[in-house]
Amino acid sequence: ELLRRANLVLAPSEGIAGELAKKGGRPVHVLLNAADVPAFLAAARSVAAEPADLTGIPHPRVGYVGSLHPQVDYALLRSLAEQRSDYHWVLIGPRQREKDLVADPHFRALLGMGNVHMLDSKDHDEIPAYTVNMDVNVMIYKSTDSSWTRLAYPLKLHEYLASGRPIVTMDLPMLRPLSHVIRFARGVDDWLAALDDAVHSGGTGTPAQRQSAAAGHSWDARSSELEACLLQIIREPSRSVQPRAVVSAPA
Repeated sequence: ELLRRANLVLAPSEGIAGELAKKGGRPVHVLLNAADVPAFLAAARSVAAEPADLTGIPHPRVGYVGSLHPQVDYALLRSLAEQRSDYHWVLIGPRQREKDLVADPHFRALLGMGNVHMLDSKDHDEIPAYTVNMDVNVMIYKSTDSSWTRLAYPLKLHEYLASGRPIVTMDLPMLRPLSHVIRFARGVDDWLAALDDAVHSGGTGTPAQRQSAAAGHSWDARSSELEACLLQIIREPSRSVQPRAVVSAPA
């Protein structure tokens, strides 16, 4: 009923738009997550000074920026950290559902590993200096066949891309069009190979290609896109805003 009555329906990924399209109602406009692209580009250009809590952490560094919640694959992370003991994992973000985390034996094991560093949450304007000082940035979630995995378009994606550093992620279907600048990994051996490639050979794509992929995804660009949608329904309230792309509902 809400979808039918709305003048404008927004979705943060093609997959979510497809799910909404199944329910009928208005056409769905995809408004993807974005990033403060200029800030990350500036940090990359200037080779931003290392934050104080990074200076004592050796390279190679594998960075994860985001909430530490049960959807993160701590079992996989533990296995990778054990098999690449010379790689240092830097996890930056708040802990969510703390009771669930401490009940996870793999999370508890990570707390005691010398090459795993869990830093405090950072203000958003501090994040660029961290991502550009990593050797590779990762998105490492549980690969369950859940709605989240199928439909997710992580907020950190364009931040990582704008940093220019190599990216390795578990297979997120919504990100497959970016396979020229992102390395997808499935299983421990594939992850190890992907991390080694990123650290020693620069990973998938070049820094310039990654930053180019992020260029059109600033918050200013997104704000302008949303403004155009709102102006259209103000001018013609009886008409639906046309989606910016044809959306197919996922199988």
